Amino acid sequence: MNTNIRKSLLLGVFIFCIPYFLLSEGLTEAVPLNTRNRYQANNGIIVPPEEINDNMYISSFDYHYPEPETDIGFYVYNYLNPETNTGRDGILQIGVQGKVQDFSDIPSLNLAFVVDTSLSMNDDEKIFWIKDSLTSFIDKIRDIDSLALVYFNDTAGVLFESAQMDSDEKRRGFLDAVNELTAEGGTKLEEGINLGYDQIMLNYQEDAINMVLLISDGNEFSNRLASALAHSGDIRISLVWNNRNDLDLHVITPAHEEIWFANMKDLSGGWLDVDRNVTGETTEPVENVFWYQGAAAQGRYQVWVQNYDYHDSEYETPFQVEIKNGDEYNYYEGIISGTGHASNTLAGTFDFNNSVSKSILHTIVESYTQQGVSISTIGVGGNFDEELLRTLAEYGRGNSRSLDNRELMQQILNTDREFERFAVPAAEDMEINVEFSPGVRILAAWGTPYRTENNHITYNIPNLNQGDYKTLLIHYQIPPQNRERLTAVLRGGSADSSENTIPERVIVLTDPADEDSSNMAIYSQARARFVEALKEIGRLYYAGGADSIRLRTALQRTVEAESELEQATLSLDEETAFSAERSVLSRYTEILESELSDSRNAAGRTSRMGVEGGRYSRMKTE
Repeated sequence: MNTNIRKSLLLGVFIFCIPYFLLSEGLTEAVPLNTRNRYQANNGIIVPPEEINDNMYISSFDYHYPEPETDIGFYVYNYLNPETNTGRDGILQIGVQGKVQDFSDIPSLNLAFVVDTSLSMNDDEKIFWIKDSLTSFIDKIRDIDSLALVYFNDTAGVLFESAQMDSDEKRRGFLDAVNELTAEGGTKLEEGINLGYDQIMLNYQEDAINMVLLISDGNEFSNRLASALAHSGDIRISLVWNNRNDLDLHVITPAHEEIWFANMKDLSGGWLDVDRNVTGETTEPVENVFWYQGAAAQGRYQVWVQNYDYHDSEYETPFQVEIKNGDEYNYYEGIISGTGHASNTLAGTFDFNNSVSKSILHTIVESYTQQGVSISTIGVGGNFDEELLRTLAEYGRGNSRSLDNRELMQQILNTDREFERFAVPAAEDMEINVEFSPGVRILAAWGTPYRTENNHITYNIPNLNQGDYKTLLIHYQIPPQNRERLTAVLRGGSADSSENTIPERVIVLTDPADEDSSNMAIYSQARARFVEALKEIGRLYYAGGADSIRLRTALQRTVEAESELEQATLSLDEETAFSAERSVLSRYTEILESELSDSRNAAGRTSRMGVEGGRYSRMKTE
């Protein structure tokens, strides 16, 4: 079959299957979706659908736009599908890319590395990824740059006070401090970040890149919640303790409903999705109640802890509760003894008002941002709190990355392009406006935050780093039987430089697509279909209902998604195209086939442990 015909047929499938996503990327450099998903899939985890941000994935993928000759390059690709009874659907793709400079030409650096040294950093030798990368990083640092090194575990401290690296003695001192990094204890994140800001202010320079660079694999809550496949949302309430006793989480809602093991869901969508130690199965248990975004009722919530049963010799059980209320995180500690109602302990109360609540940490980050100090975050492994690291970077006008191996850690610090893309600004507060001819409908959009009005769409890119790239996609529709010349007019630029203004461009939507536009459309739409498939598979996997039917449907969707990527690969004639995405789906197939086999083997048997939505739930009675 002719290549162009194959492309047209394939594109027709992609364009008409695009859902209407209305998510926003925020200020962060998007976590490459396949990195985190690959880590989780390789560890037997189907990614929950709420963790998948379509915009971030599509916007941040490297489509290999040409290197710009000016500070910022703008690239436009348009593909119009053949006409159907409903008209003609098209895809307008806008690429934005920052120019790469030599490392020697970037502004001076004033960096404070804030490194998580909690005990879990020993897992997979993550602490050594960081030590290796920092040891190499010192070789590229210039005499004009300043560095500091802070650690945090049960406490926080400064291993190397901020200093300009203008002597061999100082460089050796920094390396000695790196070698002192040892994983032990817990996670005092806030203390570490505060010390990082203190170090930045010691050598603050207005024209420098003043940045706290946080590296963490998460705290005890995020590690246990990730292992248990727990959900999150506007509200998340989590309980941890450290013995085999059967503690239970009880949440009383503003409607006076009680969520607990005997009533795992309320009418507003709250859900006890993780329930542990029914039989005393672990010494590192966790329980979790959450509401998806937009589902929680406004009002006051009460959080209680009860000891349902003893499975351990310990009569008293210390516990901790983490409450995520919007972007606000609060912690409660207590000790529980006795059983049943006699052991009921109030862990805390809070009010949810459906507005963005900020924690003290987010407020601190925002205040330093106003002083010209940014914060960027690196999550290592797969059990960190991605939402927390992402929002910290958003408030701190920085970037956020997810790294699942030593090689990626090396790349981000020691590959000039990757480091500049992560840490060196090229433009701020960019606005891109696209105005379509009257009659053209905007069906969907992806990329950075945007607003639409009739046939106008305006994107905002808060920051773009050197060598960084963003992709904006617009799915539009031309009326049936239209024969007029229809256009899209592109305008915009950066607020911080007249050199970054986009010369007005007129794109004729009805012109035939060239080969580059056809290929770009296949790439971008294949990825849109892939990310939607992941969300659909996750919804099926974590939904209730008959396990075998649900798992078979999820498996079928996985196979279909693999087939779609194979077709796209053939159309592009690139054997390695979508290899990361295909590896995730291949692992999903193994996971689902294994669970289907387990489900068949378990059929007909009863147990005190049930399964709801892929998670353990109990069949206890009072």
